[in-house]
Amino acid sequence: MRIRHQRGCSFKSISIFIIISHGWLLSCGCYLKDKSVSVPKVLEIRNCGGIPQTEIQTSSGIRIYIDIADPESLSVKPSSGDYLLISRGHFDHWDGAFIDNFPGKKIIVEEKTLQDNSIGLSIRSVIASRLDNNTDCPEKSPVYLFMIAVDGLKIAFFGDIGQKKLTLTQERIFSDTDIAIMPFSYPHGSTLTVDGQNAFNYQKILKAKILIPTHCDEERVFDAIHASYEMAYVSSDMMLIEKGSLPKETTFILMDYLSRTFCGRFVIRKI
Repeated sequence: MRIRHQRGCSFKSISIFIIISHGWLLSCGCYLKDKSVSVPKVLEIRNCGGIPQTEIQTSSGIRIYIDIADPESLSVKPSSGDYLLISRGHFDHWDGAFIDNFPGKKIIVEEKTLQDNSIGLSIRSVIASRLDNNTDCPEKSPVYLFMIAVDGLKIAFFGDIGQKKLTLTQERIFSDTDIAIMPFSYPHGSTLTVDGQNAFNYQKILKAKILIPTHCDEERVFDAIHASYEMAYVSSDMMLIEKGSLPKETTFILMDYLSRTFCGRFVIRKI
């Protein structure tokens, strides 16, 4: 299985997709001449692996930018119809100038809901705690989680959450997610934020079919293997996903930098 890296690729010009290998990830194909043929709603996700910065492009062409800390590496410059979501004011989640100049709608470290009924888009931010001992008072160490519903898919983004388990409200909002983008470790060796097993506890509620780690270390890759997740990697920073072709089993996908870091140490299939 392979995924073609299409930097700067726009869904406005892509008109057909080819289902490949196991049938749940898609690769760009040729242009479609017959406009009567139904084109699946395909979502593009970009994450370089190792940091939370994520780009999501919907089938309508609208882009959702999350925790942008390095604007120079973005595949496409934002437009007025796009969205910016920031989960916390930390250096690897935040760029002040980019936030100030962003031309579209924004959710910046706050609880808020945005909707665009014309494309079936809903975004909800939910406060959480970066520290487990503040779960009942998340305002003391806040981080914001995002539930994004678009193109028939539910996508959870968990920033730097540090709770041992989700609250009942969080469980209700994030249960039965299709795709989860979240930390499986913390990069600075801190015991104050993400415990190694937290993400696995969340997954029991989320039941996501695709797990995309942001922060991750070797021990957590071992844990994912021992959890009997399907293991896969994407050598680029981009993959395309379609609702009807999600994997049957939970699949842990290492993207870009994380794929280069860990795939030489483990037997992980390329997609």
